[in-house]
This record gives sequence, C-alpha cells and structure tokens, in this order.
Amino acid sequence: QKIYNDLDFYNRNFYNMVKTILCNTYLSNKFDDTKKSILGKALGGILGLYDVTSYMGDLLSYSRIMALAMSSAAVAVVMNTLAQMVGGSVVGMIFAAIIFLVGHVFNLVLGLLSAYVHDSRLQYIEFYGKFYEGGGVDFKPLSIETKYIKEIKEE
Repeated sequence: QKIYNDLDFYNRNFYNMVKTILCNTYLSNKFDDTKKSILGKALGGILGLYDVTSYMGDLLSYSRIMALAMSSAAVAVVMNTLAQMVGGSVVGMIFAAIIFLVGHVFNLVLGLLSAYVHDSRLQYIEFYGKFYEGGGVDFKPLSIETKYIKEIKEE
C-alpha cells in the first residue's frame, strides 16, 4: 500500500510537470509572433522555462548579499566579546578600547568593500544584461579618420 502511494505521488508530480511545460509552450506560442514555424514556437516555449533558473540564480545572488550583512553582524559580536574578555583592569580597558575600535573599523571597511564589490558585480554582470541593448557606432581607437586635420604623407 505504501509503495503504491509513493508511485502515485511521483506520477502526479510527473504529470503536473508535463502539464506545466505544455501550458508554457501553448502560452508562449499564442503571444510570440516572432517565430513562424511550429517547431520554433514549441522549442521557444520549452526553452522559456530556462529563464526560471535565471531568476532563481538572481534571487540566490541577492541572498548572498544578505548573508554578507549577517556575517558582518557576527564579526561585530565577536569584536564586542573580545573587548569584554580583555577588559578587567585599567590596562585591560585600554586594550579593550583598542580591540573594539580596530575591530569595528576593520568590520566597517570589509562591509563597505563587500557591499560595493558584490552589488556592482550583480548589477553589471547578472542584472545589466537583461535590459541593456547595445547600439551606436563601434569604437575604433587605432583607426585614423581625420575630420578637421589634413594628413601629412611622408615621402
């Protein structure tokens, strides 16, 4: 009885997956006028499911930034604990202040650097390519096209 229920569960999941793929193919065919052939429309619909993994990757990338913020909070707690462990006497309080200041400045610098680097990477590598379409004139840095200067030819 238990095996039958497990097989029934897997069969239902398989049929649900097939229905999802067929619905996605149908809807992408209905609203996509760029592809003319039936095969192109069907493959376009099935390959449209690949974009879902891209969105999940973006979600995980932004979750990594949240994890960096949480790790910065953990480093702050560690610095506070180290400063409390050292402070007991007057000399210990001086060392505690040094540990506290150096540790939190170090944590602040690491937090700012990681926020800048990871956010820039997300924007320019992962997110920027979804909406940017290049255009304009190709950059030719070594070509000589003089507009206002006459060329001097060597003899």
